[in-house]
Amino acid sequence: MILILTGGTEISRQKLIKDIQEIAPFVIYDQKLYSELRSQIEININLPTNKLVVGCFMRSQRYELFCIARRYNIPFYIMLDSTPCEFDYFEIPKTIYKYESSLIMSYHLKDLKEIFEKINTKKNPKKKNFAHKKKTAPTSNYITDVKSILKRVNENYSDYSYLHHICEEQFMSMISSDAINIEDVEMCYKKILVDEINNKTR
Repeated sequence: MILILTGGTEISRQKLIKDIQEIAPFVIYDQKLYSELRSQIEININLPTNKLVVGCFMRSQRYELFCIARRYNIPFYIMLDSTPCEFDYFEIPKTIYKYESSLIMSYHLKDLKEIFEKINTKKNPKKKNFAHKKKTAPTSNYITDVKSILKRVNENYSDYSYLHHICEEQFMSMISSDAINIEDVEMCYKKILVDEINNKTR
C-alpha cells in the first residue's frame, strides 16, 4: 500500500504518523526533496511493505505516485491532515480527480483503526504479469501534441530554461507506460515544472 499523508504542519503530521504506526507497520518516506522521495519509492516498490509518504503538497506529485501505484497494482490512499497547512503552495486534495478519489479525511485514532481494517480486509487484486500487460502506448500524433504543449508551457517559464530538459524527461517517462488524457497534459507538466522551480529557489 502507498499512503500519502499531506497537509498540516510538521508537528501535526508527526502526531498522525505516530497514530498510524500504532495501527499498522509502515515504512516512512519523508525526504525533503520530492525527486529523492519518488526515487526511493520506485527503488523499493516491490518490497512487501506499507509505504507512508509524508508531504506531496503539490497535486502533480500525488498524481505521479498514483501512476506508480497503478502500474504495480498497489493500493493507493491519501490522508489529509485537518490542521491548516503551513505552506502557501499546498494544493488540497479533491475527490473529483480520479487519482485523489481514495481520500481519507479522519483524524481520530478509533476512526483510523476502522479505516485500516476495511483496507486490510479487501481482497488483494491478482498480481499482474507485466511482461504481458497491454499498455496504453502513446501514438506519434499524441507525442507531437504533448511536445507542443510542453513547449508552450516552457515559454511561460523561460527564466527557468535550465530546468526544462529535466522536467520534460521526467514527464515523458511518466507517460511512456500509460498515456494520460491530452487535456490533462498542460496541468500535470506545469505542476512538475513549478515544483522543480520551487525546489531550486527555496
